[in-house]
Amino acid sequence: MTDELNGPQDPLDVRAALPAHVRPPRAHPNQIARPALTERVRTAALTKRLTLICAPSGYGKTTLMSEAFRALGDAGAACLWLSVTEADRDAAWLSRMLTAQLARLFSLEALPGEDFASLAYRATVGMGPQGGPAAAPVVVLIDNWNFIEAPSTNRFFDQLLIETDDLVNFVVSSRGVPEFMFETWRMAGAFTGLGARDLAFTNDEAAQILAPDGGRDLSLSLFGLVEMTEGWPAAVQLLRLALDQTDGAAARGMDLSGPKSDVARYLSKAFFNHLPAPRQAFLRDIALLEEMTAEMIDEVFGRQETQQRFQNLPKDDYFITETVEGSGRYRFHSLFRDFLLSQRQAGADDAARDVYARASAWHLKRGEHEQAIGYALKAGGDDVLAMIEDYGDSRLALDGKVFLFTQWIDTLVERGTDLSDGVKHWWLWSLVFSGRWRDALAVQNRLDDAAHPVIAATLSAFSDDQPTLRRTVDRWLADGAPGSAFNQCVMYCAAAVAELAQGSFDSAQQSMHRARFAIDKTDFSYGRVWVLALTAFTSLLKGKVNEGGLKAREAIRTVEALMGPHAPIARVARLVAASVEWYACDDEGAISDLEKAEQSDDEHGLPLIVVCAASVARALSLNWKERRLENHLRSPAINLIREAYRLEAVTQKDVDLAVLEDAVAVFDARMDAAKSADPHFLAHGWQLRDLNIGIQARLQIRRGNLEQALNLLVPGITDAQRKGRGLADMQLTLLRASALYRMGKQATALRLVIQCAETAVRDGLYRPFLRERRFIEPMFKQLAEAGERTPLGNNPRAWRRFCDLLGLEVRAEARLVQTAEAHDAGFQITEREREMLEFLDGGLSNQEIGVRLGIAVPTVKWHLHNLFSKIEVRNRASAVRLARDLHLI
Repeated sequence: MTDELNGPQDPLDVRAALPAHVRPPRAHPNQIARPALTERVRTAALTKRLTLICAPSGYGKTTLMSEAFRALGDAGAACLWLSVTEADRDAAWLSRMLTAQLARLFSLEALPGEDFASLAYRATVGMGPQGGPAAAPVVVLIDNWNFIEAPSTNRFFDQLLIETDDLVNFVVSSRGVPEFMFETWRMAGAFTGLGARDLAFTNDEAAQILAPDGGRDLSLSLFGLVEMTEGWPAAVQLLRLALDQTDGAAARGMDLSGPKSDVARYLSKAFFNHLPAPRQAFLRDIALLEEMTAEMIDEVFGRQETQQRFQNLPKDDYFITETVEGSGRYRFHSLFRDFLLSQRQAGADDAARDVYARASAWHLKRGEHEQAIGYALKAGGDDVLAMIEDYGDSRLALDGKVFLFTQWIDTLVERGTDLSDGVKHWWLWSLVFSGRWRDALAVQNRLDDAAHPVIAATLSAFSDDQPTLRRTVDRWLADGAPGSAFNQCVMYCAAAVAELAQGSFDSAQQSMHRARFAIDKTDFSYGRVWVLALTAFTSLLKGKVNEGGLKAREAIRTVEALMGPHAPIARVARLVAASVEWYACDDEGAISDLEKAEQSDDEHGLPLIVVCAASVARALSLNWKERRLENHLRSPAINLIREAYRLEAVTQKDVDLAVLEDAVAVFDARMDAAKSADPHFLAHGWQLRDLNIGIQARLQIRRGNLEQALNLLVPGITDAQRKGRGLADMQLTLLRASALYRMGKQATALRLVIQCAETAVRDGLYRPFLRERRFIEPMFKQLAEAGERTPLGNNPRAWRRFCDLLGLEVRAEARLVQTAEAHDAGFQITEREREMLEFLDGGLSNQEIGVRLGIAVPTVKWHLHNLFSKIEVRNRASAVRLARDLHLI
């Protein structure tokens, strides 16, 4: 039977309709092998619930997916492939296709009404050891999700992830980021994302492609090549085709910029010259526009037939792509646009300026001020200065487009344009918020309003001038916190920065609360992101890593949605996210965010955030990132904190004691010199004090001076607990436990370690256990035994991750629990159901269980219903009582 709308109703009919969907494309004979990237996807497919590959057309997503599919098959993994088209945009039809494919994979027949999750459970249970599920999950690869993305299909996929539990992993490719609940899986360490930058060719790969025989020396120009082609695999391979027509000398000396490149000549001979003259003229004209729509082209060029002609361009593969899927806005690949602009006739500048002026008017009429000003600058009209000043007065503080604003002013300054006082004011404001401190200091001396509290506070906060920041904030508060809601937001954020530097977490949170209240009165997106980033960083310092991770991701989503991924504040948010992820032992996420932070030669972060992120970069062996970050640390205090982070890492390693003593002696001398220069130097240096206590305590423990170590640690722990510094509290407490254990007080030491483990599992703060491993490892066996019966932190999944990170040898438990008593009673429960019993034993509500597992409350109820039916009870209390009697928990 077949439904005309939704396709075949019988899974067997679906199988017959699938041949074009279920096989990956064959490898091309000249396909470029990318083994490292393929292995990355293969590994993620086997270890992560969701792997998402997002990039525009032409980046090789399907090729990568098909190579990963073949690699998974070679490794013996059970995997299935599904290529989808627009005709598959139906959740019910998609479910039937997946179910039919899974049935075919395992040579099963789908039962009437059986869905994919149920079939997956039936197919995999019994394949593993002791009759449990398969050791490796089934991997489902879905290519081109962008063709079927819709609220209904996205909801279907989210539910599929939840219902298949750990039995099935998914790899999905899409041109845009789907509206999946992937943040839930990311926070659980079960998500990997790859974007265009991950798929883009590197210099080494480009060298391999362009010089397969080693005969070409392109080492000096490869960086320009990759930058110019946007790393687009199709474009790099196009360049190789062009180079194949040149001799070695021409290849070595060629210019990779603009119209002189061999790629441009190749495009001309092999592609452009074969087009009809009207099509050539049309492409040359619209290349003047950075982004375009059919409506815009009609109005700017006075055409009427653009809509149909323009819609055919992407289909004809004229190196044009939609900026956002479904937006109707398009752009050329930069390489092809450069070529088209080179084809314009000499002396056509006046015509181009007219086009720019009309494009500016078109955008201005629609309220798109940034695009309007950009085209107005190209047109060179007299009204651009007034447009920029109006943008500063009405939009700049709200939208946070400070980096773009500084580019506009730089252009005017290069032209020798006289700037108005209003534009100069916003120029200074933009320089401050874009991290160009030297330029801001040079400009502020020319302005009468340089002492404005907002500018003074932000400049001193970002340029590491804590005394000026504190004075400015105190003076503003003493005057009654005057100014607009925007001013109040900035100043309360500055106050929070000053209070964080002093270790006053409660005061900092109050200031951030006031900043949020001010934000609610206006549309200050820049301030909203700052509050989220500061809140996330404060949560990290308090040891609340899970909470900090949520805030950091929210900050990143907010800034990318409102201001774009390259806004300076986006870098700050990513530095915070990287620090939080590292302390949660998500090294992959930390590396990704550090690389995406894209630090430039200017500073884009607060000193405390930067020095913390630099220590993370050092721990991850990203030395270039560490140097870039540390180049902007100026004050003696912050530089000493940097040195303390470095020395802390040394003291946690198994280095020679004499070497360690020498390093600590040098650090002590620097500390003494700083205190001599300023008796109040450490009055508020809480972070330096905490780091120094840890350094000195580790040294004393290594020397065997355990009483001295405790004399250092106990006051530090008391102060950290009183001030809410949970991160420092855990690190110092673990060292205290180490000293007590060596003194023979094993019971007290183990109690402290267990308390820290419960905190780590509950809040996601795993890193201190790894960092202090050398000192607390003798207690690991007892720690594992303590958590063997009842997982510490009341979260079985988090406890297992904690054990895996530390390599704790815990009692092996099969995924399918089947004790002798349970077997006699006829019960078989899954690991997820056993987790449910443990949560019930801990008194957790359905909502709390859902938060722990990252699933919705209805799904929790569904699991409990299945569990109660299986063990034949009616309520939670009976379930817990029976589970204890049968030793299921």
